[in-house]
Amino acid sequence: MDDLPILSGDVGDVKWDYLPVENIEQVEIIKGASSVLYGSSALNGVFNIRTRYPVDVPQSRVSVYSGLYLDPARKETVWWDKRPFFVGVDFSHRRKIKNLDLVVGGNLFRDEGYREDEYMDRARLNFSLRQRSTAVRGMSYGIKMNGMLVDKSDFLLWRDSKPGALRQNPQSVSALTGNRFNLDPFIEYRGRAGNRHSLKSRYFHIENDFADAPDKNNRSDQLYAEYRYQRKFADRIEASLGTAATRTNSVAELYGDHSSMNLALFGQADAAIISGLNGSLGVRFERYVLDGVVEYSTPVFRTGLNYQLADNTYLLASSTFCALNP
Repeated sequence: MDDLPILSGDVGDVKWDYLPVENIEQVEIIKGASSVLYGSSALNGVFNIRTRYPVDVPQSRVSVYSGLYLDPARKETVWWDKRPFFVGVDFSHRRKIKNLDLVVGGNLFRDEGYREDEYMDRARLNFSLRQRSTAVRGMSYGIKMNGMLVDKSDFLLWRDSKPGALRQNPQSVSALTGNRFNLDPFIEYRGRAGNRHSLKSRYFHIENDFADAPDKNNRSDQLYAEYRYQRKFADRIEASLGTAATRTNSVAELYGDHSSMNLALFGQADAAIISGLNGSLGVRFERYVLDGVVEYSTPVFRTGLNYQLADNTYLLASSTFCALNP
């Protein structure tokens, strides 16, 4: 999200309901192993979300939505007396205040679920502040925040395949309350000669509490920082050099307490070879330490070609070496 990883610190998954969809400007999908700029765990590609910035005219938006779950064709699987429903509201506001860009958004959502003992209640709030410097031309800095409270229960195991297909096995019911929070300070400088320096960081916190099964309680804290330098040469070649560091601490009774450290150096060049044909070449070196004892270092290479056959039609080819950290 905004060029920074949003994977949870403990299990490395994406909390999809945490993403600020009310303030999404653009979604970028990079197919294939994109391991040079985004780390060696991006084996299948990258899904990058860019959040909105203000335009010249202030904009506000509110969206309210609701729906019902209809009875399934197999009437014996209906477990409810009244049809379950879902309802939600999104809001966002963005504006420029002189040289300050302000974006605020939020979401309230309730879903009763069509499967027994599966529900979700969440409240999400996010904001973004970016100051465009008047003292140094081309410099901007700011901070972004996203936070969410959640109360939910997931459907894990059904009772049986017939009348109980939509009813959860009582032994698998596991309700949780939790919170997610990230804070992203950043600073960027764009020079007149096409130079771009950016320093971005993220603190990401996740906490889950299981009232009926406290042995499943868990918490993770992740610190990430990345410096990247980019420059264009003759409008045909763009080079990127950078370094990144990730520090993660996780606390859990179920799988123990762990800490990890990841350091990386990377570089990539993208070039317009001929009309319609683009190529890229990159290398990344990572050093991974788990609990202070497990160390793993590896170089990662990537080459790729992208040829435009027709409008909205591309032919892709790539060769990449990837390594999945423990």
